[in-house]
Amino acid sequence: MVEPSPWPFAASWVIFGLAVSLVGYMHRYTSFLLVLGFLILLLVVAWGWFSDIIDEADSGYHTAVVQEMLRVGFLLFIVSEVMLFFSFFWALFHSSLSPSIWIGAQWVPEGITTILWIGAPLMNTLLLLASSLAVTTSHWNLLSFSDRYSLEALYREVLVDDNPDSLIQDLIKFDLVEPYDDLDVENAIAYRDLFHYGQRPQEFSADWLPRSIEISSNLRGAIYLGLLFLFFQWNEYANAGFSISDSVFGSCFFMLTGLHGLHVLVGTLFLIFCLVRTQWYGAFSKTHHVAFECAAWYWHFVDVVWLFLFFIVYCLLG
Repeated sequence: MVEPSPWPFAASWVIFGLAVSLVGYMHRYTSFLLVLGFLILLLVVAWGWFSDIIDEADSGYHTAVVQEMLRVGFLLFIVSEVMLFFSFFWALFHSSLSPSIWIGAQWVPEGITTILWIGAPLMNTLLLLASSLAVTTSHWNLLSFSDRYSLEALYREVLVDDNPDSLIQDLIKFDLVEPYDDLDVENAIAYRDLFHYGQRPQEFSADWLPRSIEISSNLRGAIYLGLLFLFFQWNEYANAGFSISDSVFGSCFFMLTGLHGLHVLVGTLFLIFCLVRTQWYGAFSKTHHVAFECAAWYWHFVDVVWLFLFFIVYCLLG
């Protein structure tokens, strides 16, 4: 099992401080520098936490049980995100199904010119559906991998490794042995020689290169589509005929679409991280790709939320 980590405790307090400072800034009690400071602290904590997780995975600590618990933890995180969006959808339905006299007893409130669904919203829907397909295809290609790393990395880090202290960890890292195997230095050298002399590197995984290109290409396509989505969303905001302060419709509209846009940005950064880990480090295999799987789940979640947004906010109530 992995060692106890201070990062979850630190992250919880930094996020709490960020929320308090942000509320204070909105009410003009605090300076934006305090908000910026907590944002920088959050990035530092995230960097340290993710670095430790990567080191644990590369050192062979992520057994099947640990990987399963990581997946469960991330699924619980997605459930909390569902509840967050549900609260704002609830506010939208509450205001629209029983409009108060303060908004003219009608929905959409008087004076609001809504955004047609057939323009940018429909385009954004197609973009997210296409990006979700690209991520799924990339995941399928990854599951068809027979080896964890590229031939170049395999040859560099295992087959020519003359350091006895790191050889055992390298064998675990490349899925050549299991982390719980009773492996001493002598046996590790024997394993290394077996792969070095019994199997030439170019025969280890002859289909690695084309599949790696497919994974990277699909991920890159999903990232481009996500960035294009953000551009269209920004353009929609710039040309909208109402603002967040224009009645409850403006508040619900910009909170829902803005919160979703923030999640698209985070998901895009998540995919960029997976692309870097795949293309430059070859860090995933069909048995060790928890980060990739979590990124795919998160992106699909973002896609599903947008479908609800599109049909409810733009088509039904807009």
